[in-house]
Amino acid sequence: MLSLLEAEEPRKSRNYQSSETVKDWNIRRAHEILREGERHYGKPLREIIADSYGDWSRSSLAWAVWKETSVSHRWLAETLNLKSSANSSQQIRRFGKVDEKELPKEVRKWKKSRNVA
Repeated sequence: MLSLLEAEEPRKSRNYQSSETVKDWNIRRAHEILREGERHYGKPLREIIADSYGDWSRSSLAWAVWKETSVSHRWLAETLNLKSSANSSQQIRRFGKVDEKELPKEVRKWKKSRNVA
């Protein structure tokens, strides 16, 4: 019986996703996506996050980062000036549900350019 337990492979840690290596990769990838968004919208990030109510560019960037990485809503809220993690979650959910026909052409192109489901 003891030999069976010793022969088992050691269990892999479930904490890998929260390791510093993975967090660093996700944050690096998030910054890459934000730079891609800057190029797409033709504005620096500080102008995008300063845009007024009703502009979908901030939400579209948050949506893309959320879909492609596992950064926290708190990080997104702080980086994109979305006020709070709850608001970040709400903005991403709303953006994902909006019919593409209702989005401005520039935002629609951004959404289609992302290879996410």
